[in-house]
Amino acid sequence: MKALLLAALAALTLTTACKKEEESPTVAPMQVTGTFSGANEVPAVTTSATGNVSAT
Repeated sequence: MKALLLAALAALTLTTACKKEEESPTVAPMQVTGTFSGANEVPAVTTSATGNVSAT
């Protein structure tokens, strides 16, 4: 009985260890955009400077 249990446990261990891993899903790149101005600063400042950013 012990031999049968041991054989079943060994077979289960081998099938679990040899299981093919699933491929990880591809993730779309994240895109970030923003606009800079003095009014968006904390505290707000008076300036004519502005800017834009676009990052992936």
